[in-house]
Amino acid sequence: QNGYAREQAPMVEAGIWKGTLGNNQILVCFPRLRNISVYSQYLYYRYGEPILLSRDSDKAADIWQEGDQISPSGLWKLTEKNPRTITGIWTDSKIHKTLSIRLDRYYLQPEAIVKSCEGLKGLKYLEKYLEKHPSFNWGEVQTRAGVTYQEISALGGAIRSFKLFGDSPGLTEINNGLKQAMLTDMAANLECLADAGSKKGKWEARTSPKHKVSQYLATSQVVDFYCGGANSSNDIVKHQAWDLNTGQAIKLWDFISDRKNIPNTDSYRPGEKLTGLITDIIEKHPSRYKNAQNCLGAEDPENEWQIGLGKNGFIFRQSFNHATQSCEDDVEVSYSALAPFLTKEGAKFVREITHRSEMKFTYME
Repeated sequence: QNGYAREQAPMVEAGIWKGTLGNNQILVCFPRLRNISVYSQYLYYRYGEPILLSRDSDKAADIWQEGDQISPSGLWKLTEKNPRTITGIWTDSKIHKTLSIRLDRYYLQPEAIVKSCEGLKGLKYLEKYLEKHPSFNWGEVQTRAGVTYQEISALGGAIRSFKLFGDSPGLTEINNGLKQAMLTDMAANLECLADAGSKKGKWEARTSPKHKVSQYLATSQVVDFYCGGANSSNDIVKHQAWDLNTGQAIKLWDFISDRKNIPNTDSYRPGEKLTGLITDIIEKHPSRYKNAQNCLGAEDPENEWQIGLGKNGFIFRQSFNHATQSCEDDVEVSYSALAPFLTKEGAKFVREITHRSEMKFTYME
């Protein structure tokens, strides 16, 4: 089996944890991103807002400061940690009172939250919701373009995803990933509605299978949300490719040699030459890429880019802020045009697809 997903080994504590600080029940997140600007968070089940935890570069790696960095309210010292449990000591900064910390790895480990710990409060809302509403709504099993799946919905249809059926060995792993993502979207929905209050917030997300080639499945997600503030709504489109044999999510940016890291993130954007190629494609096909054509020159070097598996190549989509979201388009770069910008692993991936499928894809329109 060929697997193309690559991941740096995270810190042992990275992830979501549930346990106690003294006698109080808490939920804790340690982020996967190893960046000084990314904070850990924890919250009490009895109270509302998350409390920030930050590392002090002058202290040991397992000491976290609680609250304000200049005059923290407390210190966390992690004394023992393994993939299942963490123990430690909390110390009050003023009176030096100590309490024990005991954490067990939470049953949900949504990548979107573990990445930067944003959205922890929504998990608390989700846990309470699932206690009262443990079932989901299931649609009809259907087969299209060689993929058999069943749509799943929750929260009155606001969150929609699907479950795959078939003989591919990676389906269990993919379905688990889709389930984790769906539960994360439900948590985001519940947190958004709570934060918006009387302003009537909205968080809708739909994840769908798009097309399959060889052993790979391409999916897309459309999110439409409003959680208060001046903007009326926000729309986000995300792409993902899956290996049906291994069940792994494919990190297509690993296949691109001409790329730049977006500051303070683990996301990428095309490098200068690849960006030039994408711009040329937009200019040569103004009717196909009308949105992007209208906004050439409005790019921000810190904007996130989506990359996906398209019909005859890779899809590149630049994300814009609310005011210029109408600029977004899925711009497809053919495999032949991508050739100079591929890593050795990327060239291997493309050769596998083009040789096995002879460039013929099946689609879900």
